[in-house]
Amino acid sequence: MRRYLVWPAGMIFPNILLKCATFRMLHEKKNDDDLRLSTWKMGRFRFFLIASIVQFVYYWIPGYFMPILTSFSVICFMNQNNIVFGQLTGFYGLGIGALQLDWQSVTAFLQSPILYPWWALFNILIGFIGIYWIIIPILYYTNTNAKNLPMFSSNSYARNGSRYNYSLITNDNRHLNQRAYELYGDPVLTPIFSVTFCIQFALITAIIVHTILYHGKFILKQFNMSADEATNDVHGALMAKVGKEVPEYWYTLLFLSLFVCAAIVCELATLMPWYYLFLIISIDFILLLPSGIVKAITNQDIELDLLMSLLGGLVLKGNAVANMTFRTYGYTIQRRSLTFIACLKLGHYTKIPPRAMFTMLVVSTLIGSTLSYVAAYLIIKHLKDLCRSNDWLCPEVRVFKEISYYVGTVGTANFLHAHLYTLYFFLIGALCPIPAWLLHKRFPTVGWLRYVHFPVMLASLSQIPPIQTATYPTWLFIGFIFNYVIRKRASDWWIKYAYIFSAAMSAGVGAGLICIAFLPVFPVHWWGNAQNEVNGDGCKYSTANYYGLILDPTLSTNL
Repeated sequence: MRRYLVWPAGMIFPNILLKCATFRMLHEKKNDDDLRLSTWKMGRFRFFLIASIVQFVYYWIPGYFMPILTSFSVICFMNQNNIVFGQLTGFYGLGIGALQLDWQSVTAFLQSPILYPWWALFNILIGFIGIYWIIIPILYYTNTNAKNLPMFSSNSYARNGSRYNYSLITNDNRHLNQRAYELYGDPVLTPIFSVTFCIQFALITAIIVHTILYHGKFILKQFNMSADEATNDVHGALMAKVGKEVPEYWYTLLFLSLFVCAAIVCELATLMPWYYLFLIISIDFILLLPSGIVKAITNQDIELDLLMSLLGGLVLKGNAVANMTFRTYGYTIQRRSLTFIACLKLGHYTKIPPRAMFTMLVVSTLIGSTLSYVAAYLIIKHLKDLCRSNDWLCPEVRVFKEISYYVGTVGTANFLHAHLYTLYFFLIGALCPIPAWLLHKRFPTVGWLRYVHFPVMLASLSQIPPIQTATYPTWLFIGFIFNYVIRKRASDWWIKYAYIFSAAMSAGVGAGLICIAFLPVFPVHWWGNAQNEVNGDGCKYSTANYYGLILDPTLSTNL
C-alpha cells in the first residue's frame, strides 16, 4: 500500500499535516522566520500557547460548572410541552437548532472539522439534511410501530415498546434458542438505527465503485511503476537520501507472526474458530485501498463494523461472543492498518529513516497494546458498572454491544428475514457514484461535479449512532467557517494558524479533562448542571416516543 497511499504526493492525510504543523511549531527554533512574509506577525508557538490557555480556562465552564452547554436545545425552549417539537429539536432527538459550545463534545467522534476540506463538508451537509432531517421524520411519523419508540435510540425493542430482552431467547447467553426467538418475536429498531444499517451497506459498494471510476487509472499507473518512479517527487527524492526503504519481507514476517498470535488467542479463549481470520483479512484487504484513498484525501474514516457483524452472524450463527470477536478483528485490522500507513506518511513528511520508523511503530504498538490490555483487564475486574454510572458515558460501547446482540445472537438469517430491504442498499450504493461520474465526463467544465463524493457523504453519517445528530450542525458550521470563509478571505491566516488552532483547542481540552477528572462532582445543583436528568438538555420530550412516554429514563445519558 505504500506505493498508493504513502509515496504519492496527492495522498496528503490531513490529520498527519496537523501533526507535522504541531511538531514543527514545537521543535523548530526559528519557526517565525516567515514573519516578514506574512501580515500576521504573532509566532505560531505564542499563538498555540494563548489559544490552548484560553481553551483550558473556558473548558471548566462546560466540563465542570455548566455541562448543559455541551447539549443546548435552543429552539426547543420555544415550546417545551410539544412532543413532536421536542423530538425534532431536542439534542437527544434530531437536534434541529441544537448547539454545542464544547470543543470536546463536538470533536469526540468526528475529529476536528478543520481537517476536512470544504467540499467534503458540503457533501456531508447535503447527505445529513436529506437523510436525517427529511427522510427520518417521514419514516418515523408514517410508521405506527415506530411511533412507540423514541426518535433517536440505538436500543432494540419488543413490539410492545419495551426494551428487547435477549436473555429470553438464548440458552446460555451465547447461543440462540430459535423456538424461544420465534415466540418472543423480532427485535424492532428505531428508523434512525435502521437507516444506519442501510447507509453502511450502501457505503461498502459505493466506495469500491467510486474508487474504480475516479482512481482506477491512478492505481494502475502506480502498480506498473517501479519504486524509484513511484517516489519521484520532492519528498521521495529527499527520503532516498535519508535511508533505505523497508523490504517487503519485513512486513510479511510481521503479518505472519501477528496472524499466528490472533489464531492462538481465538482458539485458547474460545472466542471463535481461528480459520475465520482468513475471511476477515480477505475482506479488509479488498477494502483497504479504497478506504485508504478516502482517508488520505478527505480525512474521513470508513466504518466496517456493521458489515463485519452481518458476515459474522452469517457464518457464526447465533453466537454473540463469536460475532463480537469477528467484528472486532474486522474493524480493528482495517483501522490499525490505516493508522500504520498514516504514520509512515508522517515519516515521509518529516524525513524519518523508513527502517527506524518501522521499528519504532512495531515497538510502540507492542507496548501500547500490552498497556491497553492491562488497563482493560483492571477496569473489567474492578469497575464492572463503570458504563452504568451517570458520571461516565460509554456510547460507543453500548452501540457495539447492541449490534453484537442483535446480529450475533439473533443471527444474520433472522435479521435479513425481518429487514430484507437492507440488502438492496448494496446495489443502491454501487449505483450512486455512476451518474455523477458520467455527468462529470460529459460536462468536464462544470466545476462542482468533480466534488460530488458519495462515499464521503455516507461515511460520516454511518456513525450515527453513537454520534448524536445534533453534533453535526455545530461541527459543520465550524468547518465551513475555517475551511471556506477564513481560507478564502484570510488565506495567510489559515495557512499559518488553522492547524495550530485545532491542536491548541485539543490540548486545552486535554489539560482541562485531566484536572477535572481528579475533582468531585460540582456540589451546587442548578439548571446549568442538570445534564444527568432526563430533560438535561432543556427539552424533556426529546427522548420520548410519539405519545410522550419516556421508555428509558436514562436514555439521554446512555447515548
